[in-house]
Amino acid sequence: MTVRWMFCVAAALRFATGEARAAEVRGRVLVEGRPAAGVAVAILPFEDGFERSRREARGEDEPKPLAEGLTEKDGFFQVRLAKPGASSGLPVRVEFSGGGSAPHRLGKLVDASGEDLGDVRLAPAAALAGRVQDARGGPVVGATVRLWAGRGSRPGDAASRTSPPVATSSRSRAERGKRSKSARADSRS
Repeated sequence: MTVRWMFCVAAALRFATGEARAAEVRGRVLVEGRPAAGVAVAILPFEDGFERSRREARGEDEPKPLAEGLTEKDGFFQVRLAKPGASSGLPVRVEFSGGGSAPHRLGKLVDASGEDLGDVRLAPAAALAGRVQDARGGPVVGATVRLWAGRGSRPGDAASRTSPPVATSSRSRAERGKRSKSARADSRS
């Protein structure tokens, strides 16, 4: 019996016995040991490795959050799912971003029916800048850059490829078009 199946059976039993209640995840976010205000908290549906690989191969976006919230000035958060009881007992993932913290997705699955995460310690945000170049040193326009947490200095040295990227950045076609038009206008003057 898979973990997912056991969560489904537990959710069905809770619903059938009337024990279903508002699904909620709560805790406190600390950055460098201090409460962090304004950190975005997103509750994401669980996606196993096969589902994630299939979605990525199809070029689809990540699943939309089931619920979102922000930490208060004391770092505390309490996020309720929009449909009480709909996801009770099912595993979800929790992701944090903004508010002076580096983006982070918890490595463990969370029970959305009432889990208290306690203190969640996040690293502070840091800036990263660079250029994407092709083999001849020319710029690569519209490149998507993904940053994974890891300890090595080469791409194959990352600690784990099973975790989601820490950050992803790409420039949309509209942004590239605006930049090209302004560059052409500047060269004509």
